[in-house]
Amino acid sequence: MIRHMVAWNCKECFSGEEQKAHAELAKERFDALAREGIPGVAELDFRIDLLPASTRNVALYSLFEDDKALIAYKTHPIHMELVDIMAAYFQERICVDFVE
Repeated sequence: MIRHMVAWNCKECFSGEEQKAHAELAKERFDALAREGIPGVAELDFRIDLLPASTRNVALYSLFEDDKALIAYKTHPIHMELVDIMAAYFQERICVDFVE
């Protein structure tokens, strides 16, 4: 299994209210992606309720059957939509992948 963890900060040019709205939009889209049932995706959890001590505003915690499933996810049309959304509203992306 491959664990894929990604976290972002909201762009500072947006107000707090706008940042919250963008985070909720991203969560809605990631939740739709999770419901899509992409083969090889075992878990997909997008979190906007991070604790104040966190150094990022939102995070994705996901699990894939293998590296081929992770690659398929990255090219899935709904994921590609999300790439555009995340780039428009978020910055300072960090990513960690590892074998679990």
